[in-house]
Amino acid sequence: MGSDHPEDPNADAGRPPAKVTDTSWAHARALADSGRLKVQWDSILESRPPPLPSGINLADKVEGMLLGLAVGDALGNTTESINPAERKLRVPSGWISGYLPNCYADFRSVGLASDDTQMAFWTIEQMLADGGLDPERLGEIFCRRQIYGIGQSVGSSRGTGNRAGPGSSAAWRLQAMAY
Repeated sequence: MGSDHPEDPNADAGRPPAKVTDTSWAHARALADSGRLKVQWDSILESRPPPLPSGINLADKVEGMLLGLAVGDALGNTTESINPAERKLRVPSGWISGYLPNCYADFRSVGLASDDTQMAFWTIEQMLADGGLDPERLGEIFCRRQIYGIGQSVGSSRGTGNRAGPGSSAAWRLQAMAY
């Protein structure tokens, strides 16, 4: 198996390193310690997980994860960012078991992926094309492509409500990556 970190002394042994030495982890830790990244840091975040058992079809697992992301996003995006009382009025049972009327589909009850799914897929596309995360290139992609269904919190902060547009919330989302 081996490690993708050339500085890893365990690379030849096929074992993951005891601690992640990548600079992105050090940067994330510094952001957490400074309070800019709102996460309670734990040493487990600095450790690599154990190797996957043999016979695991990782591509199949990733495909299933992405499908779950898209379906879950489509089911939940019509009720995200609303208060619990309003959600209870829209969904009295408390369980979303089907698609709700969607303003982006003339209020038909259909599932539509939101900007969350789009940006997740674009991030993976960029990483595969470039061999890793390139925030600058990813930002260019976010700004160039049409984004459907800006989340209410991002739309409100930009004064655009929930309208979609080229690059819509990309700059706001990339700020979190840059700092």
